[in-house]
Amino acid sequence: MIIHGHYINGKCTPTYNSWEAMKKRCSNINDEHYKNYGKRGISFCEAWKDFPNFLKDMGIRPSNKTLGRINNDLGYYKENCEWQTFTQQNRNSRNNNLITFNGITRCIKEWNKN
Repeated sequence: MIIHGHYINGKCTPTYNSWEAMKKRCSNINDEHYKNYGKRGISFCEAWKDFPNFLKDMGIRPSNKTLGRINNDLGYYKENCEWQTFTQQNRNSRNNNLITFNGITRCIKEWNKN
């Protein structure tokens, strides 16, 4: 029985899918992304085990955005998460080269666009 209201016309909403994917990559050793998340020690807060708590903290996922972590080395919790564009997600990757100038840290591509 589905009671969260995020199952419409036989499909889960993008918000629910983002929550489900976060849980899987952090805790399911059979998930293809586990090696980059759960195995690295990336987890999600206890409250977010329940979808209504996640929804209360994050709100509805805006179109063209995904769940992202502000600090890529920390886990999923309210203060470290936001809905991000794909560009933001790509720039917040471990394989980016970061440069700090005048106290501002950005990846090379972001510095290059200005």
